[in-house]
Parts: sequence; C-alpha cells; structure tokens
Amino acid sequence: MNRTIFILFIFIAALVHACGKKEQSNSGTVTINNDLTQPNPNGPYYGMGLNIVTGKTVTFANTPYDVLTVDASVTNGVVDKLYLMTNSMDNSFAMYGEYPDKASALSAFNSLRAFNEPAWVGIADSIAANQIWLFRTTGSNYAKILIISTTSSAGDVKPHAACTLTWVYQPDGTKLFP
Repeated sequence: MNRTIFILFIFIAALVHACGKKEQSNSGTVTINNDLTQPNPNGPYYGMGLNIVTGKTVTFANTPYDVLTVDASVTNGVVDKLYLMTNSMDNSFAMYGEYPDKASALSAFNSLRAFNEPAWVGIADSIAANQIWLFRTTGSNYAKILIISTTSSAGDVKPHAACTLTWVYQPDGTKLFP
C-alpha cells in the first residue's frame, strides 16, 4: 500500500512539474510599439519589445540584448520612416526582400529555409508591410522576420510607432530554418 501511494505521489509531482514549465516559443506573431508604460505608479517608465531568443514580450529596461523594439523618425512633424533596433548596437539586421502584396511576402517567408551571409546593418531601416528581414542575435543565432503591418503618428510629445510581425527563431546557430 505504501509503495502504491509513493508511486502515485511521484507521478502527481512529475505531472505538476511538467504542467508548470513554460515552453520557449521559437515562432509567432506579435505587435510591438514604442509606447512607454509605468508598471509602478512611482516607478520609471519602460518600453516593451520582443525578446527574439525567448519569444516573449519584455521591457527593455536594463538594456537587454536581442530585444526588438520599434521606433519612428519624424521630419517637420511628419513620420517619415519606422525602424527596428536592439540595444546590442551590433550589425544585427539584413533585408532579405520586399514583396508587392501579403500573399507574395507570406509565400517567400514560408519558403525561406536557408540564406547566405548577408550584409548586416545596425537597424532595420524604413520597415514596411511585406518585407522580410533577417536578424542575428548576439549569440550568432538567427531569426527571419516578416513585417505584417506598421502604423505611426507624429504624436504630441514623441512619435508613435507600432509593428506587427511574424518571426521564426533558429536557436541552433545554423542558417537553416525548419
């Protein structure tokens, strides 16, 4: 009887442990923006971004690397472009292609299985819908990013920028996507 209870206890403990684990997401679709939030009423304001390695939306307080953020450039009160960046200041982005419509871009994104070494740049400059970008992490792993849509406005204090993107992260360091 004691052995049966012990085995049942071990089984339940293992089940609870397995259910509590969070799986790392290597792909998904998310919208990020440059709005600042203040989680603590007396605390500082933080921006949010996508941690491409963990697949989670996180604050970019304490300057974490590999967190994609979006921002806008304004000239004479008009937003002239949006861009993706990270705090690493490394050359982490490469334009893979621009496509005339959503169907073409999605087809190219889904077909992208491997790539050669591109010319990396520090920011994904002038992002727009139907573009595919490659991203290189500080650990030299890679992700492919499909820009689904962007929105922006000049704003009163600072420009507003938002980007909906789909990504696939390759954690093994190869330039091959599943």
